[in-house]
Amino acid sequence: MDIEIFRLSSERADDYIRFFDNTPHSDGVQENRCYCVCWCSDEYTDQDFSTADKRRAIAPEYVRDGIIQ
Repeated sequence: MDIEIFRLSSERADDYIRFFDNTPHSDGVQENRCYCVCWCSDEYTDQDFSTADKRRAIAPEYVRDGIIQ
């Protein structure tokens, strides 16, 4: 198996989302996917992360803005 490691950047935002979409994360229940957005910055206090779809929607923006690195 070949593994490549890249620094997370705005160009890799789709790869970041694909990881959570396709990798059994935690218990494998779609609704429990975190996309690692909930506690990555102080901005989480003003966001609604109550569903996986909402977390998924904000993740690319957080990657592009450098909030998730």
